[in-house]
Amino acid sequence: MTQNKQTELMSNTPVTKAILKMSIPVVLGMMVQVLYNLVDTFFIGMLNDPNQLAAANITTPIFMLMMAIATIVSTGAASYISRCLGKKDSQSANKTLSTGIAITTGLGILVMTVGLVFLKPFITLLGATEAVYPYAFSYAFIMFIGTIPVMLNYAGGQLIRSEGAIMPSIIGMLIGTVVNVILDPIFIFSFDMGIGGAAIATVLGNVAALGYYIYYYLSGKSLVKFKLKFISGEKKIWGQTFGIGIPAALSQFLMSGAMIVCNNLAKPYGENVVAGMGVAAKLMYVGTFIFMGFAAGCQPLVGYNYGAKNFTRVKAIIKTGMLMTTGIGIMLTMLFGISASVLISIFTPLPEVIAEGATVLTIYMWSFLVLGSQMLASTTIQAFGKAKASLLLSIARQGLFYIPLLFLLNKRFLFKGLLWAQPISDAITLSLALVTLVFILKKYQNKEETKISDFAHKSAPSRSVITISREYGSGGREIGEKLAAELNIPYYDKKLIDLTAAQSGLDSELIGGIEESVTEEISYNTLTSAYYKGNIFAYDGTPESDSVFSAQSSVISSLADAGDCVIVGRCADAVLKNKCDCFNVFIHAPIEIRIKRVTEQYGVKIDDDAKSLINCVDKVRANYYKHYTGDRWGNSSKYHLSIDSSELGVDGCVNVILEALKVRKTSVKLGLLNENECPE
Repeated sequence: MTQNKQTELMSNTPVTKAILKMSIPVVLGMMVQVLYNLVDTFFIGMLNDPNQLAAANITTPIFMLMMAIATIVSTGAASYISRCLGKKDSQSANKTLSTGIAITTGLGILVMTVGLVFLKPFITLLGATEAVYPYAFSYAFIMFIGTIPVMLNYAGGQLIRSEGAIMPSIIGMLIGTVVNVILDPIFIFSFDMGIGGAAIATVLGNVAALGYYIYYYLSGKSLVKFKLKFISGEKKIWGQTFGIGIPAALSQFLMSGAMIVCNNLAKPYGENVVAGMGVAAKLMYVGTFIFMGFAAGCQPLVGYNYGAKNFTRVKAIIKTGMLMTTGIGIMLTMLFGISASVLISIFTPLPEVIAEGATVLTIYMWSFLVLGSQMLASTTIQAFGKAKASLLLSIARQGLFYIPLLFLLNKRFLFKGLLWAQPISDAITLSLALVTLVFILKKYQNKEETKISDFAHKSAPSRSVITISREYGSGGREIGEKLAAELNIPYYDKKLIDLTAAQSGLDSELIGGIEESVTEEISYNTLTSAYYKGNIFAYDGTPESDSVFSAQSSVISSLADAGDCVIVGRCADAVLKNKCDCFNVFIHAPIEIRIKRVTEQYGVKIDDDAKSLINCVDKVRANYYKHYTGDRWGNSSKYHLSIDSSELGVDGCVNVILEALKVRKTSVKLGLLNENECPE
């Protein structure tokens, strides 16, 4: 999609059409994960054994705990890798990757050891009855044996995405899914291993995916390199990994705890009930992933227009998205209500399990009425750069609402009360999310940009806002500084980090690293992570890079509105595309010249290292630009002026830009260019 088409989609395309275009591909991609879960349940259900179905349900927290622990490293290390790449610090990125893999391996060994040693009491804690216990034990034993590849696979996908390599992470996930689906019937039926065979298939699927990730790193295709010698004990790497990773994993721990509580409270009602709950939960994936797809589709639309301060369109996107998801929720609720028994019977022929599963499904389904709006509200809050508020919402949903309601409603209304805890907690969370969302919208729509205006230059009516994009090592930053000095106007480069942090509340170090790298792909990674969490209501939220981009775009727009300035990088040319006083420049130079500059000025000693660094930085910038603008970085047709700095030098480039600005000003005076209209 070209920049013009992308901009048109984001800013002008009818809201309903824009949401559908952004969301449908995501929803379709998620069906792969739905198939993964339903096939597992289908094959276990063919055993005609409610105890094995029940075992599959109560052991789900094991997978959730593994993923939660893996998330500590995958999220924390991946975030820091992205920031290191943004800072052009490839050495620290390599160390963080290698250290993160080492930490994950160590944690995997610890989890495996603790799990196997305390396996019996752990199975009891999960809520296994005497009849279910041997099947749960078999499944859990195999899963704990496979802890290391399972955790490394999950972390590996995240770490690969930290450098903007989306397709390799998707390929790995698809490989794992296909292998699991193929091996399920072989181990379950051909080898007569039952649920234990399903566990083996799951572990081997993770091994296959991990094998692909290992190949990716060993092939030399990755920007970040893994080597044993890069494993580091640096406090900053460990601090960043655990400091960011632990909060990210907290909500997953809470979800796992909530599921354990639910299973234990359900245990007295019998194995058929627990089995039916497991089947119903898997069916809920279908609707949940649809809502997650729409939330992810709306997120970039909200972020773009929030950055452009188009609050009318932001509200329209939120309203339309909620109406659409509510409509889908109503249809799904009606469908599940009418055909609950038929749907459950697809996965088990046992009448008792079908009856109990239908009961569970006809209560769980009411979450569909609020779940879409809840996810959309949470995504929007994170798109506004309010990650803490979103995290608090997630914690509140599980810790403050769901778990207490499980106890209260089960005690008062028994089994049906236990089931109603989920939809009620979702409704309460939605109410809290809407209140938070309305508060944020009102606050930021009416907020005076006081922090920004303290920095901004108040200029004369004849204004010049110059954006400078540049190849790494071309001298673009130096040119921007000298140009700003000649014009006696503010210069914004690294200062944007502090301004964005001041306005958004985001961490300045986080912004500094992420601003020129894409941490996660919205449409796939955010959503597929829900499967790995093993909870039908799990939602991971917006990637950090999107929150940073939205907040930084808002700052850039405010600076341009305030007066003359020079802005370097940060997709400023695209952010300010519709501002008629904006003059966009691209600085480039041959690779030999850039290698010389990098070695002489940036301290890189070896030409080969300099070339590798240049290619790495340019690739990261191109990925970032493509991700948020839909256009090719360095496309000369998108700039007013493209200059080869090797021919003119820094001072020569400054003079050329100054002359171009003079010509432009003269053209306006002569009526050759209307200053009130943006040229095509």
